[in-house]
Amino acid sequence: MKILFATLYTLFTFSLSFAQSDFDEELAKNNCTQNHKYSAIDRLKNYPFNEVYDIYIISSTKLEAYYKKQVFLDSLLQKETLFKEELFHESEKLSLSEIDTLTNIIYNYGPVGNPTVFQVNECYMPHNAILFFNSEHKLFAFIEICFDCNDIRTSGKSITIGEDCNQKLSMLKTFFLDHGITFVSDM
Repeated sequence: MKILFATLYTLFTFSLSFAQSDFDEELAKNNCTQNHKYSAIDRLKNYPFNEVYDIYIISSTKLEAYYKKQVFLDSLLQKETLFKEELFHESEKLSLSEIDTLTNIIYNYGPVGNPTVFQVNECYMPHNAILFFNSEHKLFAFIEICFDCNDIRTSGKSITIGEDCNQKLSMLKTFFLDHGITFVSDM
């Protein structure tokens, strides 16, 4: 009986380690790599970059109101709000070279393979966003970001952060930090 139990335990442990290994391999397929070489001109043809006049990256404690069903950026968008620094905790207007770096992260990075397993996060307490303003300096689009739980929300279905991969939001977080936005996490 002890031999049977030991054999079953060994088989069970082996199958668990094998299953964990397969799961880890599937998750690794979603690691980021530079799998495209779209030029800056090609990247700027994507909406909302093709209609933008100014882009700001921001941090704000007001964004987390979305979690409480008070949608701060949506209300600014509906009012076509002009950029006002006092609305945000921190803000930084992006230069052309910074926009080039941002669009490189968004459009040229994607998963290593074709993942079938994805990590899902259930929190959403955003503190950061990328804001797009038109030539009249009115907000017309946004990408809202929760770096704590690695999730985003956009102002429209045609706005994306490109192909999803595990480290993309970490790359964007580094971009925010490198460009003067220090409030990137509530934790």
